[in-house]
Amino acid sequence: GLSNVGGSLLKAEQYGLATFALTLMGCVLAVSLNHLAWGVEDITRSPVWASWSLAVAFDCCIVLGELTHVHAEEAGVGGVVTCIMICVVCVSMFLNCWAFLRHKTPQQ
Repeated sequence: GLSNVGGSLLKAEQYGLATFALTLMGCVLAVSLNHLAWGVEDITRSPVWASWSLAVAFDCCIVLGELTHVHAEEAGVGGVVTCIMICVVCVSMFLNCWAFLRHKTPQQ
């Protein structure tokens, strides 16, 4: 949602608000990345580099999809982008929940 707001504000030439929205989006994605990477690594037993690469790709797909809807509607890929975004968001939500529920903190 923040990437959509940021992209829409950029399109409307509201650069200050767009920067704020995109900065908030970056903060949310930065926190989410660690959970995504951990979830992928835990479920698939992938190496750390592969898990982080997939986590970054998931978040970039969400941003790309939102910006495509805002700035490239005429490209005719709206249906495909919507399907990709739904799938990626569902997987992202699952992996974040997985990380929250399964991640063990060290005993203190």
